[in-house]
Amino acid sequence: MKSILYMLVAALLVLPVASCNTEEFLKPENPVENPWLDVAEFEQAVIGAYYALSGNGGFRHVYTHRRGVNIVASDIGTFLPDAAGNADFESAYNREEGVNLGFLNNSVYRSCYNAIGNANAGLDFLADNNDNPYPNDPNRGQISRQKGELLFVRAFSYWSLALTYCPPYEPGGANDFARLPKRLSLPGNLAEATQSELFSVGEMYDQIRADLEEAKTLLPERYDAGAGHDLSYSDGRATRFAAAALLSRVYMQMGMEAEALAELNYVIDNNGGDFDLSEDPIEAFNRSDASRGREVIWYYLQYDGNGIGSWKRPGRFESYNKCDRGCNDGGEGRDGGGRTIVISDHALKLMGWINDDLTEPAQATWDKRYTQLAYRYETPGSDTINGNPPEPRFTNFSRPYVWNNKYYRAPTGGKSNTPMLRLGEMLLTRALIRFNNGDAQGAADDLNVVRERAWDADAAGTPYTPLAAGDVTADLIHIERMKEMFFEGDRLWYLQAQQIDIPNGDRGAGSVPYNSAGLYYEIPDQELDLNTVYQN
Repeated sequence: MKSILYMLVAALLVLPVASCNTEEFLKPENPVENPWLDVAEFEQAVIGAYYALSGNGGFRHVYTHRRGVNIVASDIGTFLPDAAGNADFESAYNREEGVNLGFLNNSVYRSCYNAIGNANAGLDFLADNNDNPYPNDPNRGQISRQKGELLFVRAFSYWSLALTYCPPYEPGGANDFARLPKRLSLPGNLAEATQSELFSVGEMYDQIRADLEEAKTLLPERYDAGAGHDLSYSDGRATRFAAAALLSRVYMQMGMEAEALAELNYVIDNNGGDFDLSEDPIEAFNRSDASRGREVIWYYLQYDGNGIGSWKRPGRFESYNKCDRGCNDGGEGRDGGGRTIVISDHALKLMGWINDDLTEPAQATWDKRYTQLAYRYETPGSDTINGNPPEPRFTNFSRPYVWNNKYYRAPTGGKSNTPMLRLGEMLLTRALIRFNNGDAQGAADDLNVVRERAWDADAAGTPYTPLAAGDVTADLIHIERMKEMFFEGDRLWYLQAQQIDIPNGDRGAGSVPYNSAGLYYEIPDQELDLNTVYQN
């Protein structure tokens, strides 16, 4: 609990994100009595909440680690223990129960609670002032948007914690598993901080849902400098569409398909032309500036170091990506020093991207997601890649492997922005709901949008042939989602939301229950030691 106390005190401070290049601002000995004197200064509370999600070092991003454990615990990734790289993910791959993964402590657990503390500091301030702390400020109309962003960050943080440290929500179940500290305001003293009430899974999901529902009413659909939004950096900030997209994920996990469908319809059909699938798949992943791919609903802004310099580059992608953060354009540079996780043969065969004899099928090269966002090494230990010599740690590999190649794709690879919510995912989720509701034609329509965007007519030598309603099955939707969302941290939680047991993948035949205790992790030991609630 000491680290939680440390962060909660830190959340009382003004967080000067634009100029920070160390973690000195987290030290609690310099409190600010009146941190926000006007609306423009209160913007620092919002910036600080986003900032906290990226942790206090390049290897402590919520985004990278949360995706990593999902990838290896599902059936879509294979861990290569002989790759002589980083072995942090091995326990997750083995689905060991009761495991405390040290790298999650700093990245997901502490970063999320840091973000929650920052958000609560701003929300407490608003509550204490009836949501109108600056009645004479000409920019006071921005307060509702600022509150919406704070609620969004808090919801995303608790969502990340729930997916990492708790069993999945069970629609109609007790959902009484309680492990994570409940923090909806800053503690007033040490006693409050060390006697934190615990969230049950049910309570946590109810809170996430409530925060997002309120955030959606407060956030703008888009940022407009003419409307006063020049007070914030519009790039990478949550909008009403981002809140709706994340809310659709939460509703799906809670078994609330009708509510999820309403959010998806809003995002897909009523976005005013902001989002579409008119660009190639790679365009969501190759930006290191303020721009975004046309399908990207929300992304982590990395191109300027999120305001604090290049040292915040997310490093953990290296464990499950073709190359590391020193690459440019996904490969023009050094290859990944920590690369230990590849796409599983099991997944590749389901997707039609590898044959039983491990050769490459022609149909794989017709899919732009494969050709643009994956990379096949024929013999990893002997290939010369981009003019670089063979990697000696792979010299014992005599067979081909297919690596993920979605990260570090921008001209300056380590500053590539990370898509968090994409329109492709929303269409595939709606396709599943429509299919479940007996609307096979609607499901086919959504699938065709995604599949046609990925189809390479030049490589195939023929135009895309649309699916008919009678062609659609649940398995077809599941497999299409694997192709679209591979290595974005989606597969495990998607199957859990459908209460589908998790296939063993390359581990062998069979599966494990979708709610197996080997699919979530223990919280840090020091939190157990210092929070008296755990000792009762």
